[in-house]
Amino acid sequence: MNTRKEEKPPAFYLFIGIAFLLLGIGNLTLLLKPGSFFELILGLSGIPAIIGAVILLKEYLQLDKQY
Repeated sequence: MNTRKEEKPPAFYLFIGIAFLLLGIGNLTLLLKPGSFFELILGLSGIPAIIGAVILLKEYLQLDKQY
C-alpha cells in the first residue's frame, strides 16, 4: 500500500523556523547568568533549537524556489 506524503506549505517552515529561533535565543539568554542547574540546562537547550531553526529556514528557502 502506497502512502502519499503530505507536503506542507512553505509558510509552515518559515513560521516554525522563526519560532524555534526566538525560543533558542530566549533560552541562550539564560546562560548569561544561570541561577540554578535547571536554568543552565534550559540555556543549553537553546543550541539545538537554533540549529533546528536554521534547518527549517533552509528548507523554507529550498521550497520557496520550487513554487
